[in-house]
Amino acid sequence: MPVIKRFVFFIPIVFIVLLSNACADRTNKSLPDEVSPKPGAPISISYAVRDTIVSGEKSTISITVNVSADIDDLTLRLRPSAGLAITSDEEEIHLGNIKRNSTERKTITVTVQKEGNYNINLIVTGQVNGKAVARTAAIPIKTVNAPEKAKKSSGTVATESRGERIIILPAEESGN
Repeated sequence: MPVIKRFVFFIPIVFIVLLSNACADRTNKSLPDEVSPKPGAPISISYAVRDTIVSGEKSTISITVNVSADIDDLTLRLRPSAGLAITSDEEEIHLGNIKRNSTERKTITVTVQKEGNYNINLIVTGQVNGKAVARTAAIPIKTVNAPEKAKKSSGTVATESRGERIIILPAEESGN
């Protein structure tokens, strides 16, 4: 009997040693030397619409980009929605290399072709220590006589027979 007890005790120890060596090899090969969380882009964007937006007339928008790190090749891209035209400069503005805690201001002029609600999507890109960073924002543009956006209809919440929650909205009837 003593031989069987030694054998039973020997198998788990060998198994644990082999398993720990296999796990140690795998983790050492797959993990880099330093693991750190992905930081946010050190860029903040703000804007101010200086004029009342009137269809067919030029309006001025001031864009401010603040950086909290040294950024190389800072570029501001403007993507207007259909019906809105950037009438000053180009839609891609190269601001160059920017030092930490700096502020860059750019004034653009836009023209709205007809009444409505529009957006200018801003995309700011650059490089920090050779790694690409980006930040986006949207500037809402609303003309003076733009139609109001539809308000959400208030419905009632009910629970159906299977226990699922549903929202019951009022029906829209036509006056035939």
